[in-house]
Amino acid sequence: MLYHILKLKMIPDPVFAHTYTCPGYECQFKEAVPNHEILYIKSGDMTIKILGETIVAKEGSFLITPHKYRFHAKTPENETHIHYTISAMVDPDARVVSKIPENLAPDEICLPMCVDTCDKTEELVALLNKAISEYQDPDSISRQKCGILYAELLCELARCSVPAKAAKVSRMQDVLDNRIKLYIQKNVSQRITLSDVADAIGKNANYLNQVFKKKNNMSIISYVNLVKMKKVAALLASEKLTLKEVAFEVGITDTSYLSRLFKAKMGMTISDFKANSVDYTFSLNDHNKIKID
Repeated sequence: MLYHILKLKMIPDPVFAHTYTCPGYECQFKEAVPNHEILYIKSGDMTIKILGETIVAKEGSFLITPHKYRFHAKTPENETHIHYTISAMVDPDARVVSKIPENLAPDEICLPMCVDTCDKTEELVALLNKAISEYQDPDSISRQKCGILYAELLCELARCSVPAKAAKVSRMQDVLDNRIKLYIQKNVSQRITLSDVADAIGKNANYLNQVFKKKNNMSIISYVNLVKMKKVAALLASEKLTLKEVAFEVGITDTSYLSRLFKAKMGMTISDFKANSVDYTFSLNDHNKIKID
């Protein structure tokens, strides 16, 4: 069996999403850009040949195919084939291995090429169809929701298919935490409210805030402000921008408020920061201090 190892570094950008019905199916992919495709086989078994291996995906199973590799897919010509599929740009460093590694990094997930989800199939198909539905709307927020749902689907498929001890895949609350952070980091230049986050994730605002605070010891809005101020610091250190221009880059209109918020989050005034910083590392892993070299 072949497995994918990848990191969800940001909200995946959807490439396509649709349902497909035909009297038999055959396609050949040449090596391409690093996007993945999640494909649910509703009817008509599919055979995939990739990296010297042959994989048979039965009805009711999911295929996760990396388009960065050449592969050939085919179904019997005399069978009606139906599948639901969505593709998105993912971690360019994603790799394919022949067995589950003994040690995965905490932010990595491991998925086999073919997943039989058994009792969770209905739930996962509903999630896939919801992502496809969001993709059909050209609105940018809908496309972001599609990418978030794609990331959640990858995590859920990993949970279904790989032993938890080996995969170290987050529980549902960890998945939500990751989705919240992805949305905030993607939209740091916009004004972000708790309602905005809840609408994008599709969950109750109070529940999301409780989950996030339990894991991070800060509210969602505190994290929003932290991310914004770290971007402010990075801009001040690397760009010749006015304070008003920097404020615009993080979705803040009041420069006085920006100055107060910067001091509260970064532990120094903007003037002191500009006078003393030579280089600034924009790191979201350390919530308590900034790093100035």
